[in-house]
Amino acid sequence: SRTKTIFSDAFGRVAIGGSGNVIEFYTGSALGVGNIKAIINTDGNLGLGFNNPSQKLMVNGNIAANGTITGTQLISNVATELLH
Repeated sequence: SRTKTIFSDAFGRVAIGGSGNVIEFYTGSALGVGNIKAIINTDGNLGLGFNNPSQKLMVNGNIAANGTITGTQLISNVATELLH
């Protein structure tokens, strides 16, 4: 079963819960399983828009960064229309 701690203010509701050593973050008025916004699983993987992330960071959606992104094995999959 999932235990949730719910915080509420004038702007809405936020809950932090989880089960099986998983931390889940919810927002919105219906704080059910389908409304998970972020999850940290037992491997320490963070999913934003993914309920079962298999990598250290998995994002379902666009990412905006201001600054330098550094990595040792960078793979690019850029759409061709962005190259023109």
